[in-house]
Amino acid sequence: ATTSSIRSTATRPHMVQDPFFAKCKGLWGSKQGESVWNDFNTFFDGLAMAAIVDGRIFCVHGGIPRAPANNQDPLQMLRDPDFPILTALWPHEEDEPLLRDQRQIASDMVWADPAA
Repeated sequence: ATTSSIRSTATRPHMVQDPFFAKCKGLWGSKQGESVWNDFNTFFDGLAMAAIVDGRIFCVHGGIPRAPANNQDPLQMLRDPDFPILTALWPHEEDEPLLRDQRQIASDMVWADPAA
């Protein structure tokens, strides 16, 4: 299987409300729990975000990305060798439109619920 990966190496202030963060702190205490949570996230950062199995099966954690604002095919955009390795998945106001679309695609592949 071949894989493409997008890693997020930025801090995660938006995730401190995450139930997993609370669970880690509940199990190991505030300081150690935050350290465990950070270790898990560092590990997750290195995982492939998507895989193509046998050249025909597209596998992601979340869902197939929706069409971005530019209405291009998101899967075709992923094939572009210039698709960046992102330091954060969440769109930023100062992003250029193409980068905002690329972040949306990456975020959907990780977090979107599969379509019914």
